[in-house]
Amino acid sequence: MLLPLLRTGRLDQAATRTCAGTRAAPHLSDLARIGEHVEFCALTGNGARGLEIIERHLDWLDRSPSPYASMIFTAAAGQLLGQLTARGHGDLTVRAPRPE
Repeated sequence: MLLPLLRTGRLDQAATRTCAGTRAAPHLSDLARIGEHVEFCALTGNGARGLEIIERHLDWLDRSPSPYASMIFTAAAGQLLGQLTARGHGDLTVRAPRPE
């Protein structure tokens, strides 16, 4: 619901949902939804938060539940990283979480 709310001008409602959504422990099956959250961060100028989400879930691509989920996540990550590069932060390093 984040992106439809944003596109219809209801940023406050979207922000409330994004806060609530990040409290729940995500599962691998949520990879596409997580990608939508990264896209939301890109569209709202919250690159730091988007980068944090990308780094936290980057290793999930190895076990992605579907090609669709991989596509949504990587497209959103590309959009956000492109924006960061355009803003002069192209030297940032994206780090996947270390296996425990």
